[in-house]
Amino acid sequence: SGDKIAVAVTGKFEGKGKTRLLVASKIADAPKKGKDKS
Repeated sequence: SGDKIAVAVTGKFEGKGKTRLLVASKIADAPKKGKDKS
């Protein structure tokens, strides 16, 4: 999780475009946990 935080901070500094990708990846990660149980 520490790496994800570092990447998120880096993304914010580098630009909104990369931040959007990070947000998209986080959204994609969330449903995976739910799908595993169902």
